[in-house]
Amino acid sequence: MPACRVFSMIAALAVLMDFFLQVTAFVALIYFDLLRAEDGRFDCFPCIKVSSSFVESTEGIFVCYDSVLRLLCL
Repeated sequence: MPACRVFSMIAALAVLMDFFLQVTAFVALIYFDLLRAEDGRFDCFPCIKVSSSFVESTEGIFVCYDSVLRLLCL
């Protein structure tokens, strides 16, 4: 059954490519989100900056981001 063999090889290649895309894209997006949060910008509207008093009250979030990035970038 050559058609089944060709289909399974193409499907395996697609799954492998999707895996690498997922791994690299999510790490990059988490890093960009970390930069956005450190710069004090909103989630949905990154062109708007948050006041410095609000950023200081959520300072513990950055520690969480650092630990997540360490786990993902081993």
